[in-house]
Amino acid sequence: MPYQRLVFNRMAIHYEIAGIAYVAADVLLSADNHHSLHQTFDICEEDNIPRIDNLLNLAFSQAAHALSPLIDSSRPFCKSPSGNAAMTFPKKTVSASLALKIKETVREFLVASALHGWLSVTLPGSAGVWKERADTLLAAIQALPLHARTGGCLRRSSPF
Repeated sequence: MPYQRLVFNRMAIHYEIAGIAYVAADVLLSADNHHSLHQTFDICEEDNIPRIDNLLNLAFSQAAHALSPLIDSSRPFCKSPSGNAAMTFPKKTVSASLALKIKETVREFLVASALHGWLSVTLPGSAGVWKERADTLLAAIQALPLHARTGGCLRRSSPF
């Protein structure tokens, strides 16, 4: 049976998280609070990567659980040696358009969840926005059509 695999590139997600965190800290930056914001700026620096990866792993497992009716049970999801994560779906159950929607929604959920977890410590005033965004995205993932497709619809030709 052919499979469709959605791969989430961890380095690309780190880059997106770092960019958003940098903007969040830069907006609040003033002469007297630079030191208090440096951890927000440094979200994806080497020593902070294990914490961000833990947050990403937790978010990925939540998304995979929400999508479990669609995920191939013999290859549920995996984390590769490079740190990338993947979900595998039988091609018969997930159309290309649904796969794209799943991938983009899950990626946004991963980013929002990691930002919530990190900013709840370094920038508590902003954490609530990312918690709400993550909750909204998880609800969107759970609302995806999780029924299995059975194949194409065949209509008989008829003049009536």
